Amino acid sequence: MGAGAVAAGLAGLVIVVALAVCVLCVLRLRWIWSRGGVFECQLRQERPVAHPWHSGLARYEGNHLGWYRLLSLGHRPSVVIHRRRAELIGHQPPEGGDLHRLTAAQQVVSVAQRSRHGDSALWHLGMDAECLTGFMSWLEAGPPGEGRYRAMNRTDKD
Repeated sequence: MGAGAVAAGLAGLVIVVALAVCVLCVLRLRWIWSRGGVFECQLRQERPVAHPWHSGLARYEGNHLGWYRLLSLGHRPSVVIHRRRAELIGHQPPEGGDLHRLTAAQQVVSVAQRSRHGDSALWHLGMDAECLTGFMSWLEAGPPGEGRYRAMNRTDKD
């Protein structure tokens, strides 16, 4: 077997592996979309240091929002925002450097999330106005007797 045949075999193997990865990515995206409650959402973490924007899909999963990185093979969300520990800081149109990854029609939504250990993370989500309305409703809603408002009222009385 000559060097040319080995090189052609390796090139063929690389192409097959690349195609398999592409097929797996497409199947993963179809699986995420098929479960419902999904919208396109860019994400950037602010603390402890500012990170760049990442494209992905967000999905409402009961009392948490799972964010899935667009180009990944993982079947679990990369980021999970828990409704009970999340607080909407504000929202505004993108400006400056944000316009490189977001459109002017989108909103930058700032959400702080407390961890179980007491520290917090600040997330910025880039989403359309319709998705923002749904996100704000989801944050405020919840089963009776559950959610951050009950927790806040309980701490206020102490």
